[in-house]
Amino acid sequence: MKHLFLILSGCFVFSVCSAQTVRNPVPKMIDKRARELKKNGVTIQVQYYVDCVGYFQTFKPGSCNIFDIRYLFWKSKGINFAQRFDNCHTYKPVEIKENLIDKIADNLSEIKKAEIKYPQYVIVGERKNDTISLMVDHSCHYIFNIFTGNEKIDKDIDDYALETKELNDYSGNAKNEPQKRHNDNYEINQRSILVELKNMAEKITDRINKKAP
Repeated sequence: MKHLFLILSGCFVFSVCSAQTVRNPVPKMIDKRARELKKNGVTIQVQYYVDCVGYFQTFKPGSCNIFDIRYLFWKSKGINFAQRFDNCHTYKPVEIKENLIDKIADNLSEIKKAEIKYPQYVIVGERKNDTISLMVDHSCHYIFNIFTGNEKIDKDIDDYALETKELNDYSGNAKNEPQKRHNDNYEINQRSILVELKNMAEKITDRINKKAP
């Protein structure tokens, strides 16, 4: 059996109004806060952000343009907290009802092994089968950096890999009309513990973002 990996290329392009180099203070801000929490005895912390690749962002001259948004989740004295960080504003921690930290602590072994698999299908041949896997160069990645005190666990959830249910197969078609193929990894991905973490993080950050300037 042969395994072929295809990359689908393309992106949405937006005009960029400012050519100035912009410094990004967010990584240092969130790392400083994380060190403070660790010093105060907070063992498990989660840094979370969404990174969309293959896209250009529009910047407006003369104003502060938010281009990096990250979040820090932790639990202290039985209370769950979240804090937003971006390059334009300062935010205070907020209490949240979702118990994301305990969810992670209770499922660490499963989370370490978990991954979102890229879409694939099998072409059945006369003598052998070919497995075709696909990815794109323009998608959004949901990034979790999990700190447990002893180690760091990085997880990347590609929304193309997660959401793609069907694929277009152009092989062996002279008319260039694609045949619909089911993504063999779709159901497997939907059952992943990573999807539960992503859904919890999105619910939390959606509430926080509604109150952001």
